[in-house]
Amino acid sequence: MHEAFSLWVASHPLTELLRILESDAHPPLFYVFLHFWRWEGLSEFCLRFPFAFLGAMNAVLVYFLGKRCFNEKIAMVSALFWAVSFEALFSETQVRMYSFAIFFSLFASLLF
Repeated sequence: MHEAFSLWVASHPLTELLRILESDAHPPLFYVFLHFWRWEGLSEFCLRFPFAFLGAMNAVLVYFLGKRCFNEKIAMVSALFWAVSFEALFSETQVRMYSFAIFFSLFASLLF
């Protein structure tokens, strides 16, 4: 249901999309991205691909964050646990803003 809502919001023109999001708690960047990405196609693979790709990048960011904070061994184990975590895989392949939020949080933590 949540993914269908995301697609419904993204299917509106940008001005109406932003008006709809005035009462939504999620960040508008996700919906704007989805608005333009859905033109690539509405197949399940096409819709989920950018979020799965960001999920893979999240494992890489976990590795670099672990290496910076601890050492390479801990970074490798952390990235491995992240990559095989059911909860991470589940949330990062949904057509929702979770992959974006995790990616930008990890990236900001790495830059900090």
